[in-house]
Amino acid sequence: MLGWIRKLWTPAKAARTNDMRKLSNRTKRRKSRFVRIGSTMNVLVEERRASKSTTKTSKTKLLSLRAAMTITIVVTLGVLSAALISLWWALDRPQLASTGQLGIKDQLDLVRLALIVTGGIGGLVALVVAYRKQKINETAEFREETKLINEHFNAACAQLGHDSPAVRMAGVYALASVADEWSLKRQSCIDVLCGYIRLPYEHNADAENWRVGEREVRLSIIRVLSDHLQPQSSPSWIGYDLDFTGAVFDGGDFTSCHFSDCRLDFTNTKFVAGQTLFHSAKFTNVHLEFENATFQGGDLSLRWTRFQNCTFWLTGIKMIEGQINFSLAKARESEFTLTESVLTGGKIDLSQMELEGGGIDLCFAEVDGSELDMHFLKLTDVTGDFGCANFKSGVVNWRSAKFHNAELNFGESKLSGCLMDFTDATFVADNDLTEGDWKRLVIPNRVDLSGMETQGDASPIFSEWPDGTPSGLVLTRDRDPGRRA
Repeated sequence: MLGWIRKLWTPAKAARTNDMRKLSNRTKRRKSRFVRIGSTMNVLVEERRASKSTTKTSKTKLLSLRAAMTITIVVTLGVLSAALISLWWALDRPQLASTGQLGIKDQLDLVRLALIVTGGIGGLVALVVAYRKQKINETAEFREETKLINEHFNAACAQLGHDSPAVRMAGVYALASVADEWSLKRQSCIDVLCGYIRLPYEHNADAENWRVGEREVRLSIIRVLSDHLQPQSSPSWIGYDLDFTGAVFDGGDFTSCHFSDCRLDFTNTKFVAGQTLFHSAKFTNVHLEFENATFQGGDLSLRWTRFQNCTFWLTGIKMIEGQINFSLAKARESEFTLTESVLTGGKIDLSQMELEGGGIDLCFAEVDGSELDMHFLKLTDVTGDFGCANFKSGVVNWRSAKFHNAELNFGESKLSGCLMDFTDATFVADNDLTEGDWKRLVIPNRVDLSGMETQGDASPIFSEWPDGTPSGLVLTRDRDPGRRA
């Protein structure tokens, strides 16, 4: 018994030793840090992406030949017996005549029946064997294809770690080709491309660690992503996550891209120069995360963009210089959150934007030098929460904005030096839609300034209100709301 176990154990142990030696040699060859990143991502397969894959990649575990044949014969005999019993039952259970000894004709009939049954069982066995061979061949082909694509994946990752920008750019397109062919690992390939964008990057050509051609490589990655996110692209990358956490952006064009049922992560991202464009893009059921992002001179432009059931988190951003532009965008049932943001410069432009449902949240935000331009903004069934915000300096422009069943809350906010201008803003509710009465402020339309703390001469500016003090308007000081402060 021990000798038999030793015979089985020794080849298995040798095989494992060879595998470990090959793995060690392969690991030593991975000198590039980006190859290490890509190889790790190659192992991580997201299960939810596998459900979207159009290629069947699940491997069927085949039974042994003996077990398969035994099961086939048993099932066949069971089915045949059930068929004979059903036939006998359908014929009203006739009694079989007992003549004692079978004649030659009856014996021949029995032999013929036995041969038919045996031939049927043999045919089924042949089908089982053929099916097994086909499955084995398909599995072998799948393994070979997977091995080949894995080699292409690793080669592309190695190119991305090359010193030459031309080789790195070739690696970008090689990896995109792998993603197109390999739907199972498409998210992994996209993660590698996004991972390259996340690597440390110096955009200033005068800096010591500036790399020649690096910007062109990064823009090529963004161009590849953009091309695959167009509605007419095939194969399409719409629906896959993009992770740019901690990246540095000095430009990029995602114009007309479509994003659906996915996550775009720009957490801790820095926009240092240029324009990152999402013009005319369409977002559906998307979470956009810009938490703690910093704007130091770069622009994020989302003009003419469409949002449907989205969350746009700008929580804790630092706006020093640059612009976030939502002008002429349209959003339905979407939330825009700038909670705890520090806005000391630059501009956030929501002019002529249309919001229907959802809300705008600037709770605990600090405006100290920035401009929030919301002129001609149209809010319908939207709640704007500016509670505990601190408006120190800068401009909050609500001129000519339109509020339909909207509510603005400035509870416990502070207005000490910032210009907040509601000139020519119009308010209307469903129960007050008569022509010429658009400036009548009624519940549920409400601008609640009762909890706002004003210092010095700072106070919101309103244009003239017809018919005296509007219903629902609450000011900190008892004054004529028609008087400009």
